[in-house]
Amino acid sequence: MSAWPQDLALLLTLVRSLLLQERADEALEASRLALATAPDHPYALLLCSAAQSATGDRRSALATIEAALHVAPDAPILHFQLGSLLHEDDRPAEALASFATARSLDPQDADIPVGIAGALLDLRRNEEASAAIADALTLDPNHAGAHRLRGMLALRTGTSQDALDSTREAVRLNPTNAGVREDLTVAMKARNPVYRALWRYSDWLAGQSDLVRTGFLFIPFILYRVLRAVGGEAAWVNVAAVLMISVLAVSWLTEPLMNVLILASRFGRGLLPIGTKRATMAFLAVMLVAITCAVAGLVTDLDDLLLLALGSLAWSATVGGIPQVPAHRQRVVAIIAGVAGALIVTTMGLALAGAAASGPLSLVVLFGGLASLWGIAALTR
Repeated sequence: MSAWPQDLALLLTLVRSLLLQERADEALEASRLALATAPDHPYALLLCSAAQSATGDRRSALATIEAALHVAPDAPILHFQLGSLLHEDDRPAEALASFATARSLDPQDADIPVGIAGALLDLRRNEEASAAIADALTLDPNHAGAHRLRGMLALRTGTSQDALDSTREAVRLNPTNAGVREDLTVAMKARNPVYRALWRYSDWLAGQSDLVRTGFLFIPFILYRVLRAVGGEAAWVNVAAVLMISVLAVSWLTEPLMNVLILASRFGRGLLPIGTKRATMAFLAVMLVAITCAVAGLVTDLDDLLLLALGSLAWSATVGGIPQVPAHRQRVVAIIAGVAGALIVTTMGLALAGAAASGPLSLVVLFGGLASLWGIAALTR
């Protein structure tokens, strides 16, 4: 590159290559060199926007692509890039408008109806999304993105087998894409009707307002208080409370337990991201501690160990849910869970030794575990 520093074509090829290799910082540096050579070149601005987006600077990426559109307002690829950035910024309605403009300028590009379908899915306009996916597959029957979206639509409105078939085809066409591989694992887990029901509930909740999603976090507490206010200490209230807790436990544990099954499969194991594999192994370790505490508590008749077993169960669900947490928060949650793990082991040792401190520490583990589950739910809403 140093031999031809002013060769714009070479610089642009370098930027594109670096982006394909997911070397975002280097791509951004190279794109700035290209813009220094030709500040108003639309394609250079496009690649710079893509590099900025890849580094997480979406605001600058939007500003750069808008500058490119000022130079070349009739370039469909620029409108498509703007739509993609708006979609990533959780603005699907605005993204849809940009995609529609791109489609009017280039009706033969299969990427554009795929973008339209993605925005329509986020807007819960499922029938229109299905039509857009069909349009994309008519233009390009081997478009991995179209097959991927068809799989996600099938998870929402169709059968688990349709979802599995479509996501498998997407992986066949684009085997190195992490998002496509993750979607296949979701489709595999969705063969379980409990998981599928929970996934659809989560998908429905994701489409609600922030106020509604926040309100749903408090429903178990409100429901419990209502039950107590109406029935007091009646037996049916206790039965209802146990059923409610059981439903919550199932909702907390289904995801990590399904990841265990995927991890046990030779094919599925290769699909899971490394972070999910680590979280699943940690989930199993904490679950084993919970089972050990429960068995030891029943054998020795130590209530502290039984409390510790419940707390460990809650923490196991927290650990198993780490992959669902936004990436920039996962490290913090993992550190907190690691501290909790050390506390659990310490408390178990104290309980077996008959130390008085095991009782208060067991309560700390239990209430900390319940609080962590609420925190995970808040972070993933």
